[in-house]
Amino acid sequence: MKKESNKQIPISENGLKMTIGNFARLSIPIMSLGDLARIEAGLAATQLSTVKAVRHVILNSPTLKYIEAVKNGEIEDITKVYAEIHAKQIDCFKAVQEAANNIVANFEKSYLDMLSKLRETIKLHQPYYSEEEFEKINENILFFASEGWVIYFQNKDLLYDLIPDNLENLEKEWYEQLEDYLENVEKVSDIENSNWYSQPLIKSLLASYQSENYYSAYTLATIAIDGAINRFNERTSAQTFESNKKGNIKVGSSAVKDLDQKFQDALISKSLYDTGLMNWLENFFKFTPCFKSNSVNRHMISHGRWDSEISKKEFLKLFNVLLYINEYFDFWYMELSE
Repeated sequence: MKKESNKQIPISENGLKMTIGNFARLSIPIMSLGDLARIEAGLAATQLSTVKAVRHVILNSPTLKYIEAVKNGEIEDITKVYAEIHAKQIDCFKAVQEAANNIVANFEKSYLDMLSKLRETIKLHQPYYSEEEFEKINENILFFASEGWVIYFQNKDLLYDLIPDNLENLEKEWYEQLEDYLENVEKVSDIENSNWYSQPLIKSLLASYQSENYYSAYTLATIAIDGAINRFNERTSAQTFESNKKGNIKVGSSAVKDLDQKFQDALISKSLYDTGLMNWLENFFKFTPCFKSNSVNRHMISHGRWDSEISKKEFLKLFNVLLYINEYFDFWYMELSE
């Protein structure tokens, strides 16, 4: 008999930012395409209703009717009707405003109804795991972090797909998805305009990647992650009135420790995926005594002590972390700012 756990695992939709309330990231399973399609259909219907209502008012505008009458010679003295046209215009604009207000009110009600129904559906399909399964999932996510992977593409079954035995197949799939991302102009624009990265830095990173200079791209990605963490700490510290009295901002492993403290003490909506990120950051930013390391990390790169080439796959792994940070730091910041 399995012991049921009340621990629920929030899942993002393929690593894409959720815009429908985000449900506080406390209970987000993978949303079915049917639910999303119905919401999109509802929004499309609302937009169509708006256009039809405004079109109806405009086509029945008294101004248009008077212009048509003058053109057809039905009204000889135009000046006599100017005052009436003006009055009718005001009535027309009021009608447009009323129609728009009604549509917005109806939209808000129908939209909230849709969200309510969707939330109930999510509750019914929310995955629950036994304590043993939950611990196994946690172990697997930490395993992937030790292999350099945070789980950005979250469209796999946690218990049966995200396992060490699947590492080779998952890596192949994730590499392809990351390559596709870097070829997508719209998606690349999203990270260029991130709240956490320097835009010129990201553009330089992308230029290095496109020219196949992966050592340079990796170095710039390392700097970007370093900057994102100390920028996040700076903003959340100011937000909670904990700014450093000395005016200095921690960087590197000290910044990671500060971030982990916020993660443990203040963040409610943390998930197992986020635990994987924190574990990855601790590994990547850890001190390397005498610069003796067989694996590339922030310490070796930032101090210019990494003497080997860096492959495209190594860069893609790091870029995967950039994407995770870009998405979830927004969520964390919103929560800590409330």
